[in-house]
Amino acid sequence: MNDIQSALLALLPPKRKLTSGGWTSFDAPCCFHRGERRDDRLRGGVKIEKDGFVYHCFNCGFAAGWTPGKLLSKNTRNLFQWIGMSEMDIGKLNLATMKIKDDQPVLKK
Repeated sequence: MNDIQSALLALLPPKRKLTSGGWTSFDAPCCFHRGERRDDRLRGGVKIEKDGFVYHCFNCGFAAGWTPGKLLSKNTRNLFQWIGMSEMDIGKLNLATMKIKDDQPVLKK
């Protein structure tokens, strides 16, 4: 597990459940920020993959994720902010993704 995955899992709320498909479900933080009412039915889901993660809200349709070699997208930065990560910590994770991207081998044609 890398730093990005660990940071995400550390911030997930205690009220959550693990599904048979590998998703960790919890109350989606995105709905309220996207003009919906607050979710209280565990409709936000995170799936940790081999090197990255995927987030999907099964209520408002918001999606975010990250894989090595990519920088943090706006949606992913918003997700981290909505689950309680400080701007400073998001910046540190963004720098870590830049380092991981630079360490990726370049494929030549």
